[in-house]
Amino acid sequence: MFFEKNKQKIIILSLFIFAFCIRIYDVHSYSLWFDEALNFRLSSLPWETLWISNFDPTPPLYYSLLKLYITSTTSEFYLRLPSVIFGSGTVVVFYAICKLKFSTYSSVIASILFSLSVHQVMYSQEARVYAMALFFGLCMLYVTLLYIFEQKERYKLLFWYVLTAILALYSHNIVVFYILAANLLAFYFFIKETRFNALKYWILANGIVFLLWLPWPLVTVLSGEENSFNWLQHKTFLEFINATLISIKLYPYPNSIFLNLVFFVFLFAAGIFSLKDKNKKFLISIYVIAFSAIFLVWLTGYIRPILMYRTILISSVLIYLLLPFLLERLNKSLTLLSFSVLIIIHAFALYSFNQNNYSENEQWKQTVAETLSTKTQKILMCSPAPTFATNYYLNDPSVMELSLSQDDSELITLNADLANVMENIDNSIEETLERKPFSFADNAIFIKSHCSKRKLAIIESNFNLQELKVDVYKGIDLYQVEYKQSNR
Repeated sequence: MFFEKNKQKIIILSLFIFAFCIRIYDVHSYSLWFDEALNFRLSSLPWETLWISNFDPTPPLYYSLLKLYITSTTSEFYLRLPSVIFGSGTVVVFYAICKLKFSTYSSVIASILFSLSVHQVMYSQEARVYAMALFFGLCMLYVTLLYIFEQKERYKLLFWYVLTAILALYSHNIVVFYILAANLLAFYFFIKETRFNALKYWILANGIVFLLWLPWPLVTVLSGEENSFNWLQHKTFLEFINATLISIKLYPYPNSIFLNLVFFVFLFAAGIFSLKDKNKKFLISIYVIAFSAIFLVWLTGYIRPILMYRTILISSVLIYLLLPFLLERLNKSLTLLSFSVLIIIHAFALYSFNQNNYSENEQWKQTVAETLSTKTQKILMCSPAPTFATNYYLNDPSVMELSLSQDDSELITLNADLANVMENIDNSIEETLERKPFSFADNAIFIKSHCSKRKLAIIESNFNLQELKVDVYKGIDLYQVEYKQSNR
């Protein structure tokens, strides 16, 4: 009796706990990488820099959340914990979306498999904004589907739409494409079904969303800060399809898509065959969201490339939302057989991913450990934001860390005391830098990561570089350095 009465609550709690356990496993063992270290740095900035100036192209909500509790000694575990929680919550929202049109049985099976998605787990284990943005964005789309499917005006739903839309928009700019998808769906169905009263209130709700969001793009423009994704390149249509298929990640090796393709074709076919049944409206919604949140992201690349695996994180959500269409067509025996096979495939892919660390993360922890083993007293850096990546693991206060200045005109000594940076967050970044000339040390080490050709040319013009370890730590190269004779 108790189970039947609280069945959905128990299922939701169980799914969250299961997803949480998958995502929390070994989350502390991976090294912080460049983007995570950069987030750590940005979260230590003053509130006015986070919210008023466009210091970073990403909206400030995630940085503000980190800022509320991080310190100089916050571990990798706690830095990544918000992403673990939001990623686990995304599985619950996924289940709720499935339940709009499918049975509890099919929805639970699809949600369990979705919780094992390597694409989702990977971004739920990084101290970055993407798990948070997807959670709020998916909540917004869920509320949108509720408002469309329920065939009546519910003002409480519009309130939740406005709230989740604003939280999503202030998490990441990519959510603009989710909002566009929600509006394409609303306008299409409301006009088709002549629900003009619902459309009127929908337009009003979106007007409120726009007014609440407007300060961010205005501040972005008026601050005069320039943001650039010019390191990205536009992908061809075949590269776009390949990237979308890779996001399924049923096969353990990052760039292998055969199994992913087979899985997608089966699900897509199941969806096509469902176009005439009661779930046609739901299927159209999935395709419209995919058009806006994936295809248009790629198409925008003709203006400015923005398509990356993380900007189409929703791709794996939409692919797995096709799974119930297949499950609903199978009898229980075939469903259990399919579920068993897919569980084995997903578990193998996730295990292999964890064991081989098939991610884009640079291994700064290992790099710093190797550097310190050389008994170096000076580290020369060439990286866009080196100090927070290295200082997080640099426990030797006698080691001086140096980098090129912002205009590449001189070498500067970075504040190697992260605790001091955190305690003086009211100061600007420039005020945390102590400018000193580089004095030669026999055991100086050069760490190269994300180094532009121009910066590297400046380093090479002043120093002799002797390779120690090249590309051993995923995009990080180590060199022994000494002044060139002409500079001594």
